[in-house]
Amino acid sequence: MKKKYTKNTVANKANEETIRILRHNKIVAEVPVTGNSFYFLNGKLKNKSAVPALFYNDILPLIDFLGFRQKDLADFLHVDASTITRWKKNETEIGVLRTKIILDIDEIIAKGIRIFDGEADFKDWLAASNYALGDKRPIELLKDPYGTESVDEALEAISWGAYL
Repeated sequence: MKKKYTKNTVANKANEETIRILRHNKIVAEVPVTGNSFYFLNGKLKNKSAVPALFYNDILPLIDFLGFRQKDLADFLHVDASTITRWKKNETEIGVLRTKIILDIDEIIAKGIRIFDGEADFKDWLAASNYALGDKRPIELLKDPYGTESVDEALEAISWGAYL
């Protein structure tokens, strides 16, 4: 009973790419492709092999979703608050390293929304204290690159059926 894997684009809730698992030419499962799956920045990633040039207006929906104020964003991206103001006024790029941080967070958001089947439940999970994360709120951990990994690992555990 050898399984055959084919990669297809399937119309589903998020219109995301899936891998179909076939057995005897019948689909037995469809698994979403999770690598490089973004929520807010999907349209900015036309060339997946190049780092996109992101501007403040590009990341604004993500910032609003997380509820970050200017100080939160400055702390999160390790810049001065005046730099955020300059990005707003001058429409300058936020830089490659900061773009990487933003893309990592956007992947986590996409994963969380898929797992919780919507923005509202995922936002509730982000805002609630979590025992598995040291009684910290996931939204607070997302402000730290190391905390981001913990949130991603917790979401991965939930996707496999763990209750966190």
